[in-house]
Order: sequence, then structure tokens, then C-alpha cells
Amino acid sequence: MLKTPVTGAYVLDAATQAMIAALDSQEDRDRLTRFLTVELQDGKGTGIEGQSLLHGKIAREADIIKILRKVTQVPVTVIDPQAHMNKIILSAMAKVDFPKFAAQAKARATVLIFPIDEISDMEDISETVDTLGDTVDWVIVRNPERIPTTKFFDGSLLEQQLSSYHAASLEIPSLMTDTRNHLRGIQVKLRRAISPAEAIANADLGLDMVHLMVLEKWLAEMFRRFHAIKSYLVPNFYAEKIQAPGDIRKPRERTVAAVINLENIPARDSFRSASRPLGTCC
Repeated sequence: MLKTPVTGAYVLDAATQAMIAALDSQEDRDRLTRFLTVELQDGKGTGIEGQSLLHGKIAREADIIKILRKVTQVPVTVIDPQAHMNKIILSAMAKVDFPKFAAQAKARATVLIFPIDEISDMEDISETVDTLGDTVDWVIVRNPERIPTTKFFDGSLLEQQLSSYHAASLEIPSLMTDTRNHLRGIQVKLRRAISPAEAIANADLGLDMVHLMVLEKWLAEMFRRFHAIKSYLVPNFYAEKIQAPGDIRKPRERTVAAVINLENIPARDSFRSASRPLGTCC
């Protein structure tokens, strides 16, 4: 979603519009549009009062509880906490007995974790997994471009534990360095962040044509990967209605010398018979 700097109103970017257009009925499309552009931004979609989490402030336990109380009122609630806030969130979930509450309301939480070779972060992840167990769904997110190694996680008991909970995996595709730098240059000039969807949809940004094509393919691949785990990200009602994105053209598998007529290559013995015997001269 994009917020216009003049009016402060929220509009939908091209990628979000495409997702909404994939829904079957106009009623569903209108409902999701209203949720994204009005209810969510007014705090009705997440139950956030005072926008404490959206503005990057340290949230109180009460803020989290307010969100949890209202999760059944909207299709999707997203909490994007600061680092090391897991204890506050886990405590709030325990106070409202969230797994039992969610089960009664036919809701379910999905927790995204980002493995990294930092002991403090991995301890937070381990504590979260131990506390929530199989009462939630798990998605393991890897971003090789920013976190090239995850040695603390790979092959660990934690990875095995998440596997037993049928955790999904999501790897962020790599975006060409030149394209990333081009986007950063535009952001610096505008003094604000630009999402990939906005960069594609907003022609006024002046994105270079080549970088635009690269970014379009990257975003299409990203949405293809989202689609593969859609049941972890949105309710089944919405997941069933979201159409699969167009196939990403992948390089064809090639067999070495597949188009060469190898039958016309003389056998090794014929080469030997035509050559001079070893040891002969001139």
C-alpha cells in the first residue's frame, strides 16, 4: 500500500490490486479493498491503538493484548515487532490463552522466523519455538542476499523441531546488485522508502527500463513463492480464491552435445589406424 504525501490517503499498489483482482466475486474484492485502505489504517484491522507498533515505539503488553482480542474481526492481522520483543508477545499470548482462544474462533497464528548467526537472536527464536510449539504454524524465512549463512540453525535440533511441526520455508530471491543500488539512489533523492511494487507501478519515479524489467521478474518470482505457502499466510477462504501467478520461465535443461550428430565422429580405433605408429619417424 502507498500513502500519498499530499492527502495522506492510502491507495493500493499494482501488486496488491492484482491480488484483489484474483478474487472471484465483486463482494470479496470490495471487502478486501475496504479492509486494506480504511479499516487497517484506522486501527480496526489490527486493534492497534495509538499506532504504537507501526511507529516503531516499544509496545506494552497491553498493546499486544488489544491486537489479539480483535484478530477474529478481520481476515488477517499482521504484527511486525521490533527485535527482542518476543518475551512481551509471548507473555501477552499466555495471558489471554491465545491458542485456546484462537481454536474456539477457528483462527490460527503463523510465526515467521529469520535464522541468523547471532546467539541472542537464535536464543529468542528457540524460546519462541519452545513456548508455542505446534499451537501455531511456522515459516522459516531465508534471505541469502542479506544473511548468507545460517550455520547456527542448519542441522540444529531447532531445525529438526520445526520440521516436526511441518514448518514451511520461504527463500527471498536474489535481486541484481545494480538494480538494488538504482532503487536506493531513487530513495535517497526522495528521502523515503520505495517498495518494489511502487517502483514498478509509479512511472513518475523514473525507474530505468532495464532495472524495471529485472524488478518485474523478481517480484513475479517473489509472489510465486508466496503462493506456494499461501495456506500459511491467509485464511483458507482467501487462499482458495487466489489464483496462481503466471509461470516464471526457467532456463531449459540442456544435455551436452544434444544437437550434435555424434555418429559422424570417427571411433578411436580409426584415429589410431590413420596415425603413424608410435616410434616411427617422418
